Amino acid sequence: MIRWEEARREIKETRAEKERVKSILHMLQEERMVLATLDKEKFKSFSTVLYYDVIKSAIIALMSLSGNNTADESALSAYLQHFYPEFSADEIELADEVIRTGKRADYEGFSLAASFFKENGTKMEKLAEKLIELVKAELSLN
Repeated sequence: MIRWEEARREIKETRAEKERVKSILHMLQEERMVLATLDKEKFKSFSTVLYYDVIKSAIIALMSLSGNNTADESALSAYLQHFYPEFSADEIELADEVIRTGKRADYEGFSLAASFFKENGTKMEKLAEKLIELVKAELSLN
């Protein structure tokens, strides 16, 4: 994971985009419905790519609510760690690993080891849920 000092150079200030976040949240809920019905044992890599997208997009939604954005996905977990102390070191590490691994699977066709999903599937689900609930809470405050 990159350190905050490096990540902050990749984060740009924009204006808060509440409508964009509402759209992202709608898509996140659809992706979670797909995950709920998907045979995760059969489609481990695809499930991980979906969790990657949910986790990545939820962090981007949080950034958007704060008037920030980045094109560098490696900055997302550092942003989460810096601004959201309610996430444990293990959750930050998982977010970073899912973002790196999911990106490789999604963009490079990298096939995940069966053990990755087995070891992290439940943790990814809990992290995704926590992030989405945080986005909803912050959205209602803005």
